[in-house]
Formats: sequence, C-alpha cells, structure tokens
Amino acid sequence: MTAAELVGIKDQLKVFAEREGFILGRVFMEQAHTAPDAFRELIESILRDCPEAVVVPNLHHLGILGSPLQVKADVESGTGVQVLVAAG
Repeated sequence: MTAAELVGIKDQLKVFAEREGFILGRVFMEQAHTAPDAFRELIESILRDCPEAVVVPNLHHLGILGSPLQVKADVESGTGVQVLVAAG
C-alpha cells in the first residue's frame, strides 16, 4: 500500500466515523510479514479503552487473519464491541 492509499483509507474511515456519530481514534494497519501484531494491538486497545465500535474499510481487511466474517464475529463476541464496515 502506498502512502497516498493509506491517507485515502484514513480519510474514508474518518468520514464514515463522523457520519455514524463517532470520532476516529487510532488506525491499526496489519502487515503481512508481522501479522497478527496490529490485530493484537487493536484487541488490547479495545479491552483497555472500551470504545463503542471499531471500523474497518471493508471486510477484506480482516481476511489476513482468516475468514473475514468469522474474524468480525469473534471480535464482536470476544470484546462486546461492534465492528462497523465503512464500505461493502
């Protein structure tokens, strides 16, 4: 992913979060060569900070960790936090 693509995704997440009544906090980006480090950081952040929701650009972004729908369900059931998808 290029720096410009990353900026675009962050902008997309920010617009979505604001439209849904949230404020975008930290953005976690998984790298294939360090997976699942960013996911672990996300879960630790959820458990520490107790946000109402987390947002992903699309379900594909959870695919590096397994079945995207299963990862989404596991995060929601394991943390109680709603996982919102910014784009279909």
